[in-house]
Amino acid sequence: MKFTIKAKLVLGFGIVVALTGATAFMGLRSLSTINDQAGAMVAGPVERLNQSQNIRLAIFDVVRSEKNMILVDDDAEIERYIVNSGRARVDVTQRITALRDSASPERRKNWESLLGHWQEFQAVHAKIEDLAKQNSNVRAYQISSTRAREGWSSAPSRSCCGWSARKKILSLNQTMPSLRH
Repeated sequence: MKFTIKAKLVLGFGIVVALTGATAFMGLRSLSTINDQAGAMVAGPVERLNQSQNIRLAIFDVVRSEKNMILVDDDAEIERYIVNSGRARVDVTQRITALRDSASPERRKNWESLLGHWQEFQAVHAKIEDLAKQNSNVRAYQISSTRAREGWSSAPSRSCCGWSARKKILSLNQTMPSLRH
């Protein structure tokens, strides 16, 4: 049986349309897989990085409040900075604890170490608050610029976020006279 030109054209275009459809189907399936992987990336490591950056910002708030309470003389302002600092310290503790609890076992010890250094910092910070309440600004500044820095500079060389905790905290203290699974 002979194929007419019309039959050959219909068969040829039919094959091209079928191949185009199969290619489109495979492409959509691949895009769906890429979308799922990108979603997992945003929900996992990117979110943890965002949380680590939020911890850093909350630490900035604590240090800023500490420096401000040292600089002011008005008791009401000192108390306002103490309240702000207290809220920020609770926020940092909650964020570090949440990331520690969701960390893998090998990273959990790093978060626990960071939490320990944070608690040491809070003890020094409490002394600074007491001195600020007494308007002993010179002594509070000495503690803030020496003992508080020393406590943080002894942080482990690798934090939970794969960053150097020492560099992170020292840069924080230097900019204000004031983590990745």
